[in-house]
Amino acid sequence: MDKKEALYNLIDRLSGYEIHGTITSKEKEILEGAKKEVAEIETKEQVGVEAERHTRSREMKQRRGRGKSEEYVCAKKTKGVVVGRSKAVNVNGKWYQTDCQKPPDVLTPPYSFEVKNQVMPKRIVSAMSQAVGNSPPGLTPKVWWRDRTDGIRYVIELMPDFLDDHIG
Repeated sequence: MDKKEALYNLIDRLSGYEIHGTITSKEKEILEGAKKEVAEIETKEQVGVEAERHTRSREMKQRRGRGKSEEYVCAKKTKGVVVGRSKAVNVNGKWYQTDCQKPPDVLTPPYSFEVKNQVMPKRIVSAMSQAVGNSPPGLTPKVWWRDRTDGIRYVIELMPDFLDDHIG
């Protein structure tokens, strides 16, 4: 039983005495003190919740800002365009239709990028490190990854290699 719950039990018991008119002056003092203490605890809890909510929203804004920043880096390096909520995007003089409800982050024909600014899973990082270490000089290291749960196959390569091979 925590302090707040114990105070509530004390207040309930002493309030019963007060209602029946059998409360002493000492019990009345204890009742008032318990009510004040519960009010202070609830105020502190409310302030803590508010502070946590503000911290969480600030962190979410910062996270979103970092993601947007990475989208612009991707668009610049791949010579593409950040899509946003556009219905159509002009890339190098040609217009491309997009689904404005679920648009890609960056459009670089013939590629469409979903940009993530997160920590890579360790297994992918270690597989890429192994590919780089085992690749003979002059060849591009890539990872062929098959997801066991859904059977989808992925090819993963380093960004400089992708830019050299596909963007130019």
